[in-house]
Amino acid sequence: RENLKSILRENNIPFTPHPTNQIVHLENDIKIYGIFNRERGGIFNYVDSSCIVFDDQCSVYHGNDHFVDIQHLAEVIKACGISEIDYAMFGFSYVNWYPFCLEGLSDDNMSKEAYEKSKINLDFGVEFINTVDAKFYIPNGASLVHYSNWDSLVNTYSASPKDFMDYYSKNYKVKENVVALLSGDSIYDGKIVREKSLKSTYEPSVIQDGINCFNKKRKTHFDSLKIKVYDTNEIEKLINHRAKNASKEYTTDQDLFIESYDGKIKVHIKIKNGEPSAKVVDSFEYSEKYHRLSFIDKESSDLYFSNLYDLEALTGGRRISLERYPDPLEYCKKTWYFLHSL
Repeated sequence: RENLKSILRENNIPFTPHPTNQIVHLENDIKIYGIFNRERGGIFNYVDSSCIVFDDQCSVYHGNDHFVDIQHLAEVIKACGISEIDYAMFGFSYVNWYPFCLEGLSDDNMSKEAYEKSKINLDFGVEFINTVDAKFYIPNGASLVHYSNWDSLVNTYSASPKDFMDYYSKNYKVKENVVALLSGDSIYDGKIVREKSLKSTYEPSVIQDGINCFNKKRKTHFDSLKIKVYDTNEIEKLINHRAKNASKEYTTDQDLFIESYDGKIKVHIKIKNGEPSAKVVDSFEYSEKYHRLSFIDKESSDLYFSNLYDLEALTGGRRISLERYPDPLEYCKKTWYFLHSL
């Protein structure tokens, strides 16, 4: 994540990169072993990595959102000289833009596709529990809520720790050492301290109140930025620059379209013989097969066309809408990686 390093440097925040796939000594006999996602086991997620932090008294596996190759994790645990992880935090939730941001799908088809994707990740969590030796298993993270309504499809299928425990207890024999923790909760030496219950935290009214509060803060923050959207010449120059710097590995001949929230800005990106060219146009002339990306709100549109955010960041926030023609479910890895770089 070179962009993270750039942000740290720009803000004079000191940091020390550590090598992966080896034991690194930190301080006070504390050691860390980093497991880099893209080197081995990039399942479901090609960004997040994970690590084991340990000393002679305690060991913690922090899975982050890295759905690690479990056999590889067993090899790492052995390399660290650990017979059993004390606290193993693992991912389980499907948090993605797909299929929620796709156009052309009925609610039933979208719900079916989302269920299948969510179930794969939930089953990974169960496999982790049944395969990795640990004193305590903690379904980690994914306490995320999209800023749409609490019962929207994206919120329904982005599983929370409570959703995981419900799924686990409904379909499998539950181990007593599986503990879902929330913000403010703690566990140490076998003692669990809870600030709130899972049930009360995920009451629909509580979630909706949180969404409403977040939306107000988001609007206030956006208004304070006083964003200046680029003119058409600047937009064309910007997207051409990004497109030409995208990896050639991810380019395939086709037509791509990007449109602002209000439809006033339209960019046609044509890739021919592996070379992309972007042009601002008055209207789109669609080909037999294309991808068209637009924004679901004014804020995300302005953030993109002012060069403050790229598409990867806005996609991560589910703030885009994607039309794939003729088949909305057809996944093209090269196309998606290329779009992400714009």
